Amino acid sequence: MDSTEEKALPFISYKEQVGFVLNPEAEAFLLKQNRKLGVISVVGKYRTGKSFLINRVLLQRQKKGFNVGPTINPCTKGLWLWNHPIASQNPECEDMDVIVVDVEGFGGLDESANHDTRIFLFALLLSSMFIYNSVGSIDENAIQNLSLIINLAKEIQIKTNQQNENEDLGQYFPSFFWIVRDFALKLVDQSGNPISSKEYLENSLQTQKGVSDAIETKNRTRRLLKQFFKERDCATMVRPLESEKELQRLDEVTNDGLRPEFIDQMAKVRAKVMRKLRPKVLNGKYVTGPMLVELAKAYISAMNSGRVPNIENAWTYVVSSESHKNLEESLRLMDERLVELQKSGIKAEDVKTIKEKLKAEVFDHFKKRALGSDQELKDVYEQLKKGFKTKYRIFKERFSTDLRERYENFLKERYEPIEQKLKSDEYTNYYEFQHEFSKLRAEYETQMPGGPQKERVLKEFSERVYSLAAEQLTKKKESEMMKESRRLAKKLDLTETELQSKKKELDSEKEKFQQKLEEIEKEKNRLKGVESSFNERLATVTKERDTLRAALEEVTQRSKSEKEELETQSKRRIEELERALENTKLDLVKQQGEHEKERALTEQEKLFATKERDMLSGRIDSMKEEIERFKQEIQKKNGKVEVNLM
Repeated sequence: MDSTEEKALPFISYKEQVGFVLNPEAEAFLLKQNRKLGVISVVGKYRTGKSFLINRVLLQRQKKGFNVGPTINPCTKGLWLWNHPIASQNPECEDMDVIVVDVEGFGGLDESANHDTRIFLFALLLSSMFIYNSVGSIDENAIQNLSLIINLAKEIQIKTNQQNENEDLGQYFPSFFWIVRDFALKLVDQSGNPISSKEYLENSLQTQKGVSDAIETKNRTRRLLKQFFKERDCATMVRPLESEKELQRLDEVTNDGLRPEFIDQMAKVRAKVMRKLRPKVLNGKYVTGPMLVELAKAYISAMNSGRVPNIENAWTYVVSSESHKNLEESLRLMDERLVELQKSGIKAEDVKTIKEKLKAEVFDHFKKRALGSDQELKDVYEQLKKGFKTKYRIFKERFSTDLRERYENFLKERYEPIEQKLKSDEYTNYYEFQHEFSKLRAEYETQMPGGPQKERVLKEFSERVYSLAAEQLTKKKESEMMKESRRLAKKLDLTETELQSKKKELDSEKEKFQQKLEEIEKEKNRLKGVESSFNERLATVTKERDTLRAALEEVTQRSKSEKEELETQSKRRIEELERALENTKLDLVKQQGEHEKERALTEQEKLFATKERDMLSGRIDSMKEEIERFKQEIQKKNGKVEVNLM
């Protein structure tokens, strides 16, 4: 329940140097009234008890209503409204709220006829029931007091640049309800038959007989009143109090102090007003509080600028304002639905279907609340389409972003244990890691909803993870390879050291064998010299033998006698020489045998040295091959590292 204090608010006021203004507090109140409105404006001459009528009859308040005063000065300036709507009592319009407007009385001493006319215009153009409050009876003076309305025809335009046809204004004017106060006559016709108050009004508006200008003026007023107000009614009320003194303080008198007949009439008038009241309608559309605000602004703007109030322009103003509000409400509805969709966890494949349903709902919402023709709504409708398209595009992008975040968060959450194991070097090889990550991929495929980015997110995440895993495992492998490399390098260093040491030994032994070969060669040369010496001696002995033979022949020739002796001697000598020669030969043979033996030994030692050298060369080649094999193994392992890094 609204706890706001019930009071009268200035609705439309007049300020010097500014003109008519819409009161902000009244505007704020009306903007909250979103149901169709029945607007009652109460108009009449000043000091005829309008405010009292509103307070006691319409608001049913005995205190703290619209201001009521006992002086000749008007109490109401401009238009005022009551800040609490009245519940509808019309069974045909139960969804209607009733707003009561108290209008400044015309004919005040401090206001001009032009001011009164414009105040009348506001009441006529903004209300759905126009209550005219007068005192006495419906006589010629009372009717002529309403001649002010006659001038409204030239003050109001239905359409721009188009002359009004008088009968057209009636469809835009409110219903007319004439309340005749302090009525003391009997309701009878000329024949004395009882008549109703409505019949009393209609009889008073009958055309007068005659052709004079005065009669024409009277008839013109009657004719225009009937044309402008096609729906009319009337109620009469007796004087509320008999005492003139009490009338001066009428607002202080409770209902119990009023005449019973007047109390009864108050109830009947209120019931009739509330039963006959209809919502304010313009161009076939029910007027709400916000629409009434826009109408008031349009008419205020026209009057302040000196222009003639134009219903079509005012309607266009309302249509524009309400259409933009409707546009905002429709797009706001779309925002609400999109938030609900996001919270409901829709699937990516449903986004397109949802778009069509949402579009139908939003556009139906707009159309149901739309004012104006299709042509008038064309621009706003285009804005709605653009707004819908933009918002849905943003929704799709946000949905896509949110879905991508869901994908990424799922993968990150499931990957954390794997990442920890990877960082702590729990995987002995790449295949163990790949096996666990494949399980994660399978969970992702089955548990995550489908979407255009599902595979892309998994691919990007997998590439990133595989890269990091390969890097991590490669680092681990590199570390192991470095250790192995250092071990092999150390082993190689040891092998090369041993090889160098062995090489030095072999070189030393080779040098020794070389020296020994040189010694053998020297010995060989020496033996060759000995052999040459023996050959020379042999040649000398042979020569000496030849000499002896020659001498023997010479001795034989010299003396035969000496021959025998000489022969004997020669034989003896020969024998000696032969023995000596034999001994020499034996010595020579012996010496040659020793030489051959020594030579064979040298050859054997040479052969042994050659074999030993070949054997050492073989071992050196073998060690070189082993070194080369180590180097190839190291290069092969380094090659694997490079492949893994790639």
